Amino acid sequence: MKTKLPDKTEPHYEAPVQTQPPWRYFQRDDGPAFCWTVERDEAGLFYSFVYYPVADGMWKLSRASAKPHKRRHLAKERALRLLRNWEAS
Repeated sequence: MKTKLPDKTEPHYEAPVQTQPPWRYFQRDDGPAFCWTVERDEAGLFYSFVYYPVADGMWKLSRASAKPHKRRHLAKERALRLLRNWEAS
């Protein structure tokens, strides 16, 4: 059975795909992961954010911790600062 290929004259609509930029993180033992993105998103921004462990291999993003940055080093510095504050508490 042959599959019918779409007619090139018909309009083809696709939903926009939003991809998450790659990110890195700092983590101590089994604590939270303090993250930052290493590439810009569609808006040209980098982000720092925190993932908290909730159960067996499950993680939850703290939306309140997400913050945009114009420079990658600022996002990384904030992630490191959040880690140090967490370690001190």
